[in-house]
This record gives sequence, C-alpha cells and structure tokens, in this order.
Amino acid sequence: MNRLDRALFLLLAGAIGFSTSPGRAEEGKPGSAIRNGELTAEELADFLGVGSWVFEYEGGRPRCWLEVEEAGQKTVSQKRVMQVEESNKGPEARRGKVLFFLRRGDLQLRINSGASRGGAGVALPADALWWGWPSFSGSTTRLEKPAAPRPGEEVVLLRHETEEPRQDGKDPRKVVLTLKMTVEDE
Repeated sequence: MNRLDRALFLLLAGAIGFSTSPGRAEEGKPGSAIRNGELTAEELADFLGVGSWVFEYEGGRPRCWLEVEEAGQKTVSQKRVMQVEESNKGPEARRGKVLFFLRRGDLQLRINSGASRGGAGVALPADALWWGWPSFSGSTTRLEKPAAPRPGEEVVLLRHETEEPRQDGKDPRKVVLTLKMTVEDE
C-alpha cells in the first residue's frame, strides 16, 4: 500500500469510526476489537475436520501406500487404495516429508522433498469407511521410534483402527487403515 492509498484508507477509516489498532473496550462499557489472528496447525486441522500425520525420511527415495481393511462392510473396492513415490532420482529427493491426511470423503497422501512435491488422493462417498456409522471409537498407532530400513524393506508408519460398538450380538464393523513405506536406494 503506497502512502496516498494508506492516507486515504486512514481518513476513511476514521470517518466511519474504524480503528486499525487492536482496541480494548473501556472498562464497564461494551466494545469490540478486530485484529489479525494466529492459528496453530492443530487448530486448523480441527476447524477443517482433518486428521493428519507427518513423517520425515532421509537416505533414499520413498515409496508409500495406504491399505484399507474392512470387516462387516465393503465401501472400498481394493485393499491398496493409494500409492505415491518420489520420481526424482537426484540427491535432493533423498530427504523430505510424507504427509497423510483424511477427512470425511477424502484421503490424501503427499511427498514433499527438496526435489518435488506431489501425491495422490482418493475421493470416497461421505458414508464410506466409518463416516456413516452412528457411533464409533478408534485408535492410532504411529511409528514408535526412528527406523533404519534396508532398501525395499516395508515400514508401517501408521495404523488407524476404527470400530463401532457391538449391537444386538452382531460382530461390529471395523476399518483399519495402514500407511506403509519403503525407501529405495537409487
């Protein structure tokens, strides 16, 4: 904003009684204030209804995939629903982050290295997996400690289990998401 624009803005703001500084209501009098806010990653995920997990890698090119297992229902047509890999073979591709996030109707798997950013996503019906169940409980197990896999060796990064309560003696439905990764040497 140049000086003329800023001066005009301040003149107009003063004419309508708007302040650009964070104001405080006088004690005992109702008032309001507007200011820029901050948002943590956790707050953003909560606002958007997103579950997200991130993992760091180094020493090779990653290849990641998500497996879905369902018991008592079939809302996903295949066990392996997504697969992504770092296609760049340069040294800058040998270090980066893997991001997995989900929200109702959407699964996303991303790789962000010094060489590239990319990934895959799967759109699902809003009642797929456990999203259409009236009630459920779940738990997530993450990589417990840093791993140093050999090239091509599978590592489980995350296992997310969701189950509905047992009703009327029937076995409850269950969904398990498993995020796996290998690091390729070349």
